[in-house]
Amino acid sequence: MKTIFFTPVFIVCATIIFSLNSCDSITQQMLDDSYSIGYNDLRYNSVDHYIFNSTTGEILYENIDWIFEDGDSIGIVAIDDKRAYVNFNNGEALTAFEYDKAWTFSNNRGVMVKAGNVYIFRRDGSLVNSTAIKYANDYSLVYHQNMLIIQNQDGKVGVLDTVAQWILPQEYNSVDINFEHKLFVTRKDDVRSVISYDNKTVLLGYYSNISVLWEDGIIVTELNGIDRLYSYDGKLKYEIVYDYIERLNYLDENDEYHPTNCYVYRAYNGKCGLMNRQYKILTPPLFYEIDAKTEHIFFAKFSYNTFGTLIDENGRQLK
Repeated sequence: MKTIFFTPVFIVCATIIFSLNSCDSITQQMLDDSYSIGYNDLRYNSVDHYIFNSTTGEILYENIDWIFEDGDSIGIVAIDDKRAYVNFNNGEALTAFEYDKAWTFSNNRGVMVKAGNVYIFRRDGSLVNSTAIKYANDYSLVYHQNMLIIQNQDGKVGVLDTVAQWILPQEYNSVDINFEHKLFVTRKDDVRSVISYDNKTVLLGYYSNISVLWEDGIIVTELNGIDRLYSYDGKLKYEIVYDYIERLNYLDENDEYHPTNCYVYRAYNGKCGLMNRQYKILTPPLFYEIDAKTEHIFFAKFSYNTFGTLIDENGRQLK
């Protein structure tokens, strides 16, 4: 009996990107026109604008306007000018494609806007705020250190936490957060204040400016321009502080410089004032520059390349 040997023939559908054949649903062109998103098998084709699985070839999203991904597993996908959060690891849409604005996740919170309302999402796509919050104007909504500054339609701002509870109500004209010293610097009409994270008032008054310094304290500028230095818990450290003080010299008819009886000081707000040799303040810091014209007369400019006024060595305006 004759024995017949058969040589087996194997047809292999290669999945290596450099040896694709007709058995694959993925073409080399698809791979060349795309880049990886997320941490698994998804890729975005930036030429034909779709997201596909580079292992199975399945196209998950088509006709994409744009995507945003910054290394996080959750990105933003826009189709027909509507946004959704999409998990770039598995392709799952965490929200519907129905939002007009969207921002990247931060502090495990993503913020989107639909029909003028703000919606805050967790990373699983669930909604944080059960009641919509009105969105006004065109500004970014990104959490920083678990806080979100948000403005209402009247231009008033407040601060939300990550469970959509108000840390500061929407009643301020402006709110700045000093993360280093855990302070809020606010303005409400003509009143400025410093408020701690635990909602204690540190400073409150009719000031023209408040600046929280990195390590020296809080500079408060009074309405007359005088700067005072406070500690971070609101205690007065120095009644008046200066940026610098220098003697004023004048030029005589022989082009020789002589000292006057006055000094010019510059405050933290950048403006200048006049003081005498005993360092008594003669004028508040209201001027851009003070120049000695004679031993007893000074020209005080109000701003760069503009008009000014003449004052004497006692700080009185000459008429």
